[in-house]
Amino acid sequence: MAILRLSATAGDEVRELPSDGAALTLGRAEENSWPLQDEAASRRHAEVALTPEGWLIRDLGSSNGTWVNRTRIESRLLVDGDEIRIGCSTLVFSQPKSDAATVMVEMATPASAPPVSAAPTPPPAPPSKVPPPPPAGGPAPTPPVEEPASPSPVARTAPAAPTRSSRPEPRRPAALTSARRAPAAPSWQQKLEAVVETYTSWLAAPPATPSAAAGEAAGFVVRLGAYLIDAAILCAAMILVMVPVGLVSALIGSKIAVIGMLLSLFGWVLSMVIGFGYLLVPWALVGVTPGKKILGLKIVRSEGSAPLGYPKAALRVVGYMASGVVFCAGFVMVAFTEDHKGLHDMIADTKVVKT
Repeated sequence: MAILRLSATAGDEVRELPSDGAALTLGRAEENSWPLQDEAASRRHAEVALTPEGWLIRDLGSSNGTWVNRTRIESRLLVDGDEIRIGCSTLVFSQPKSDAATVMVEMATPASAPPVSAAPTPPPAPPSKVPPPPPAGGPAPTPPVEEPASPSPVARTAPAAPTRSSRPEPRRPAALTSARRAPAAPSWQQKLEAVVETYTSWLAAPPATPSAAAGEAAGFVVRLGAYLIDAAILCAAMILVMVPVGLVSALIGSKIAVIGMLLSLFGWVLSMVIGFGYLLVPWALVGVTPGKKILGLKIVRSEGSAPLGYPKAALRVVGYMASGVVFCAGFVMVAFTEDHKGLHDMIADTKVVKT
């Protein structure tokens, strides 16, 4: 029997995996086999199904990905003790080995007592001839002497070859080598994915004390505060990146103008990547930036579902730039529109709510 165990604050929840071929789906939507109360999980996040090779977990195109033992996977066979990460939820796969296995053994005649075929029954002795009656007055004839029957030969059979039991022979352990192979170092993609996972998990963690007005549209003042916090963090990151690159490009550019110009271009591209990535990645995966997390806000779709996903998050970034074109009029609209939507919210069909 295979089970999945979910650890939660209210106690562990255990589900037995179906062995009839049906897949167990996990996600935030209620129509899943196991609905997860996790905002960081996708509506249909992953599924677990029994295959001829064993239990297989498969990601269903989720936004945050499915992780097994801290490694992001598309599909993978599970073994006992595997730790599965879906959004902010951690599940443990358990499939203890059964001790009730039965080994069929063919009973054979032991080699020490080989079967011996029975001796053939000797043919019956021919009837003795009765001597003819003696003639009258003559001497009595001597009765014929019967020859003793020769003992019947006993058929000798070769001892039966001992039969081999159907019990499998014990497998010999492989020869141990003194040198152990060192584990492969994680690639830079794996390190980057681990950093992004840790960062988004921190952003998606629910507040210790949820707001009484959770789910309501956030107003202009609190959204302005979150915007200023994010702007301060982003400016600090830009300074840490741009100042060293600017100094190096100035020193080298005074001697080699082309290299100095290339370094300046590199610094500008890097600053754009940081600026867009600071907004795009958290919006797409969890809908929360550090400023919004501090003030208890979250970006969701107009119907209330989350996360946004990369296409809608990218559209909202474009709307952000449009909102700041004319004296930040798109941001000021938050104070005067229904559900406190700015121009960028209208373009991407999103809203900001309290958590």
